[in-house]
Amino acid sequence: PCCHSKDVQPALFTVALNELNELSSEKEILSNEQLYNRWNLLESDFKTASLLPPNAGIMGHTFAKFFSFFLFTKQGSSPTNEDLDNVYAKVSERLRLSKLDEAVEEVLSLKGWPHVLCKDWIAQARKRLEVESLISVLDNEIRTL
Repeated sequence: PCCHSKDVQPALFTVALNELNELSSEKEILSNEQLYNRWNLLESDFKTASLLPPNAGIMGHTFAKFFSFFLFTKQGSSPTNEDLDNVYAKVSERLRLSKLDEAVEEVLSLKGWPHVLCKDWIAQARKRLEVESLISVLDNEIRTL
């Protein structure tokens, strides 16, 4: 049993290191601050998306964009309210507190156009979380060697 567990540790270490190398060679990995800034850039698109009906055509998008300029953005979040402004505020707060995993969960709960708007952001955030997980695995493996 002792020798078997020693064989498993280097294998896990090697797999995690290979995965980390593969992830880092594909594209840049955004920092928490970059993810927060990109999230803030989505605010005006969220206002537009909040006015879109489920099957909006060109005219729907045009009118939604025009009328979104007249919307006010609420600040802060409410634990009971699940409107788009509240979800946006909750995600912003979680990102500000470096709780990326909770922010991603919140964004994944979005449906329709808001979810479509966030696809790139979700992919970048998931990549960041994956890298953080692999680094944690490597750190734990190094500590046990």
